[in-house]
Amino acid sequence: MHVLAHTLFMIKLCDVRGHSFAAKYQSRLRNGLQIRIQAGEQFDLGESISKINYDLIREVQVEQTFLEENRSRRRLRGEDPPPSGGGGKGSRAGGKGDRAGGKGDRVVADRPPRATPADSAGHVEKDRICFFHNPSKNIICPRGVQCRNEHLDTTKADKLERFNNARKKFEEAKNLSKRLAPRE
Repeated sequence: MHVLAHTLFMIKLCDVRGHSFAAKYQSRLRNGLQIRIQAGEQFDLGESISKINYDLIREVQVEQTFLEENRSRRRLRGEDPPPSGGGGKGSRAGGKGDRAGGKGDRVVADRPPRATPADSAGHVEKDRICFFHNPSKNIICPRGVQCRNEHLDTTKADKLERFNNARKKFEEAKNLSKRLAPRE
């Protein structure tokens, strides 16, 4: 019964919010359950998948809004080209002659390579900061090197400040989404 409830909810989520949103929700839900299982926490798995996790929905909603706003800002600054109006999967802007040869690498003439900010030591900054990793409080992310978010060394003052600022902005956005979310 729990699996059916979860499946029906995912179908409704795809219909209302779109496939990308539902996929992110599903991925976050799975990751959260895996972390709880690995930590040895006792809980009812069926109940956990059948209940709607509104905090997780808000988190994905805030993330999507944040990413869309960043894309808009980059487009306005000319750093990121606007999305092509073209044909979806498999369509390429350069036509037939845009292959560079080799192992199937595509080179599209009108899209410059994406630059990633790096500091003077050459460390690349990721778009998101992991809030499960805070060495200054002896908190280490259970995902380790597999985590797709940046792990800051919060024992250093500048990294701690960046961590705290990001956390504050995330909490503000989360609180805003709670106020805007429909009540049941």
